[in-house]
Amino acid sequence: MAEPSAAEQRWLQAARDFALRALPARPEPGGTPLDAVLRCVRSAGGGDLPLGYSFISISDLKHQQHTPCCSHLTWSTNKFKEWAHQGRGALPMHSSLPRAYLILVGYLTDGRQEDKDGCLYVKDNTGIIPCELLHFELEWLESLFLFPNWVYIPQTDRGAAGYVEILVDPVPVNCLPKEVSETIPVIYPPLAEPLLVSRIPCKKRSKLNVAGELSRLSPLLCIHQKTFFFLFLKCFTSAVWVPVLVKKPNQLAWHHTLQLGHRYTITGLSISSLKKSGQRIFVTSVSSCLLPYCAEQVKEQALDSSWQGESSLSASLETTQQLSDSSELSIEEWPGSIKESKIISYVGTVTKILNAQAGLYELDSKVCLCLAYQQLLNSARGIQPGACVELIDVHLLQKPLASSPFIVLGACLHSTVMLRSFSRLSTPYQPPVTSRNLYLQLLFRYNLGMPLYLWLVSLLETFEERCCSNEELTYIFQVRVQYAHCFPPQLWSHTREAESLPELEEASHGGGEGMTQQEALLLFMGKSLQWFPFLHLDGLYRFIVPCCSDLEVFEKLSFPPVPAEFLGRPSCPLCLPVQDNWHLLHETWVSFPAERQLAARAVLTGMDQRISSIPEILSNRFVGLPYT
Repeated sequence: MAEPSAAEQRWLQAARDFALRALPARPEPGGTPLDAVLRCVRSAGGGDLPLGYSFISISDLKHQQHTPCCSHLTWSTNKFKEWAHQGRGALPMHSSLPRAYLILVGYLTDGRQEDKDGCLYVKDNTGIIPCELLHFELEWLESLFLFPNWVYIPQTDRGAAGYVEILVDPVPVNCLPKEVSETIPVIYPPLAEPLLVSRIPCKKRSKLNVAGELSRLSPLLCIHQKTFFFLFLKCFTSAVWVPVLVKKPNQLAWHHTLQLGHRYTITGLSISSLKKSGQRIFVTSVSSCLLPYCAEQVKEQALDSSWQGESSLSASLETTQQLSDSSELSIEEWPGSIKESKIISYVGTVTKILNAQAGLYELDSKVCLCLAYQQLLNSARGIQPGACVELIDVHLLQKPLASSPFIVLGACLHSTVMLRSFSRLSTPYQPPVTSRNLYLQLLFRYNLGMPLYLWLVSLLETFEERCCSNEELTYIFQVRVQYAHCFPPQLWSHTREAESLPELEEASHGGGEGMTQQEALLLFMGKSLQWFPFLHLDGLYRFIVPCCSDLEVFEKLSFPPVPAEFLGRPSCPLCLPVQDNWHLLHETWVSFPAERQLAARAVLTGMDQRISSIPEILSNRFVGLPYT
């Protein structure tokens, strides 16, 4: 072999420096980790060293690269230009990702051993960074890889790290270990489902292996600092299915490899009961494994003595109902109108991030996608303008708000959201925050339906634009939201002229027959919070707008009408934020009927009545979170 040129020697020395800092010192088959990496790089490049590229560590990538970029180790310039040009097809006003000549090498992992969160990462000796893949295999975990095609998306806030999008399957630096296949005894859902209604104590039973087709997959969820997900295995020849809870930290990575419609075998399952409801489900154990189903490598399992007699039990009505057709139309009645929520599947391109914190995205410039009901534990990584997403079993709502120009697709816990391709455009990453996210706090605290949630988002966006910062928004709904019957505005040159008004005398006796009154929702925020201690039930108050001669001032300052379901009454035509410079005067005490009194609880009455339990979510009659 010829001696390396001076350029090759400099490149190899830089590679050795990188390996000393970023790669582990443990020997690899056939030499050091660097030797194995160089063989892999040469193989990918057709035998030559990529002298135009340089290795980059995770630490340097996170702290030195402040703009989005992509790297394509084996691509020609023409191939890259064609790829970038195709990416601008749907969004020609956006620029393509710039190309960086960097080599990324690292281990794929499911997170730190003590704190697994269900996400995937690339790590080396210098650091760790989240990553998203379109395809993942469990045997890739903790193996060293070369990533020939990838995108780096830095977070908008430079104080925090971004993430890496893996565009094609990574190349293993060494041969991956192969597991020895053995014949596995299994049972299928028709035999497994009746076992869930048994009364035999769960601890006295042996563990089972269950095989079936993946019919449904919940998103990753985190409740009380515990991360978990549900999957549902269906019989190959019928609609019988069983639920499986996966909550062991080392098994959360299964979520990235599971695919709807594929067949799997899950070993080591036990039966457990959910708290409060007592409903029984299959639960993975520490020894459980997820395996692709292969008919030649399984045999039907005979139940041992701890299960005898259970297979003949009839299943409960709830668990034997057939899965509802995904195209079934669900009609939901609202006061004064009827709204349709249809369950559909959809494939589209993200064209705009409407509100990342509220989980709202625009698809194909015509559809609003709402992901707020899914927790998005991966911080919506990959859902960037230009990315293609596939939606399965999402709710279709035709103009849930009169002010909304979009058809809305809402993803619930039964919905599946999958990335089909990453974006090729240079756009800033806008991750939704989980703490102090007012949108999500209000959504889950009051279990808001889709139309009401969209109205709330519109209202808070208007607040932010007109009145206050994000920090002040936190305090708006900590004050009692109040509504009142209002009299038409009048113009006075001095407040003394308003001291004796016929309307006030009539109001103090319950109101006159010929009076025209208008209802309004009054919202206190900012400095107007000072009036809160002075507002009392049955009080009649006057708002005075100083130095103003415009009788339409209230209409001009008002926000979109309050949806009828928010108040449990006809929609208020006036939703009015109280301004900082207004004066509030108490006039008298009145005795309006109870439903007209100023009370925060009246506004939120009934919102907690639609909370869904886990058993309801597991039920095949459950069609998602409330959209009424």
